[in-house]
Amino acid sequence: MATRRRWALCVLLLLVGCGAPAKHTTAVGRTTTTTAATVAAAASTPATAPPTTAHSTPAPSTASAPRTDLPPLPADARVRVAMAPVWHTPTSPRPMDRVALGAPVDIRGWLAPMTTKQREDLTDRVDTQALLDDRVIVIGAQGDWAHVLIPDQPNPADARGYPGWVPLAQLTFAALPTSPTNTDATVTALTTWLLDAADGHRVMEIGMGTRLPVRALTADAVDVAMLDGTVRRLARADVSVTPRGAPALPATADDIVRVARLFTGLPYLWGGVSGFGVDCSGLTWIDYRLHGITIPRDASHQAASGTPVATDALRPGDIVFFASKGVVHHNGLVVGDNLMLHASHTGTPVREVRLDQPPYAGQIAAARRYLPGTHP
Repeated sequence: MATRRRWALCVLLLLVGCGAPAKHTTAVGRTTTTTAATVAAAASTPATAPPTTAHSTPAPSTASAPRTDLPPLPADARVRVAMAPVWHTPTSPRPMDRVALGAPVDIRGWLAPMTTKQREDLTDRVDTQALLDDRVIVIGAQGDWAHVLIPDQPNPADARGYPGWVPLAQLTFAALPTSPTNTDATVTALTTWLLDAADGHRVMEIGMGTRLPVRALTADAVDVAMLDGTVRRLARADVSVTPRGAPALPATADDIVRVARLFTGLPYLWGGVSGFGVDCSGLTWIDYRLHGITIPRDASHQAASGTPVATDALRPGDIVFFASKGVVHHNGLVVGDNLMLHASHTGTPVREVRLDQPPYAGQIAAARRYLPGTHP
C-alpha cells in the first residue's frame, strides 16, 4: 500500500535499481518507498444510527478563518462515527463522497453506488480510515476540517501517528467513557450493529476492530458506553471481551490466519481497514491490531519492520511483500504452505492464492515475521 504525494525514500528489496520516488497512479496494491538501509536497520527490531440514505449534509468548509471553538492544539480527540475516511487533503473528497463526510456516516450508502472506476479514483484521495472511538491527535484545523495524526497507525512521516484530514463533525473532544467492569468489547465479526439498549432497534453498523468500554455483560449481550453518554448493546457472539488495554485475541499464528480468512470475499477498498472493505496492508494491519501487535499501516513500512524471513522458511502469519522497480507495492498474509491471502486491487475480492504459481511464483521481494518469540 502506499503513502501518496508524501515524503518517502526508495526501497531496494532483492531488486536492482533505485530511482526517484515513484508517484502511485493506479489502485493496484498501495505503493510507497523506503531505502534498503532503512529496511535493514528496522528489521532488527520486532514490530511491537439506523440505516441511513444519502442525505444533504453540506460539504465541510475549507475556509481558513481561525477556529475559536477548539481546545488548544495539539489535542486528543476521538472518532464519533462508525468509520471515518482519512483524506489526503480537505479538498480530496468528490461530490459523491459527501455522505462519508457527516455524522453519522452512511458507509454503505457511500460505497454501494460506486463503480469500479470510481473506487479506483479513491487512490490519492483517501489515505486510511479511523474507527469509532479511535484516538486521534488534532494538530491543526482548516475551516471544518481537522488535521490529525492516528497513533495506532505508525507512519515514518510523523512519530506520533499516521497523518491525514477528517471533518471536525466526525470527532469529539470528549473523554473516553469509563468502564465499571474495566473491560473492553472489541468487534470480531466483519460488521455488527450497535442496538438501542432499551428497545433493541438498530442504531449504528460498526466494523471489525472497533473497541468500546463495557458497561454490563450477559451471556447474550454486551452493553457498551458511547462517547455521547448513551449506552448501546452488542451481540455477545460478535465481540471479544477482555481487560482494558489487553489484546482482543490471542497472538498466535493460527488465530491470525483464522481472522484473516474472515475477510475472504470482501471487496477491495483503497484505504480500508475495516469489515466494510480493506486494502492489502489494511487487512494485515487490522488483523495484527486485533491480536495486540502494532505494525505500520502501509506495506512498504511494514516491510521495513519485523524480523526478516527467508522465502523458504515462511510460516503462517508471516507477511510477504512484492515490488516493482525497487518499490514495494503489495503485500499478503501467509496462511499455509505456499498459500497467501490478500486484498489485491479494486474490483477483486479478498482471496487466497498460491505463491508457487504465476503470477506470484518467484516474485516475493521480502518477508517479515511480527509474532513475538517466533524468530526464524
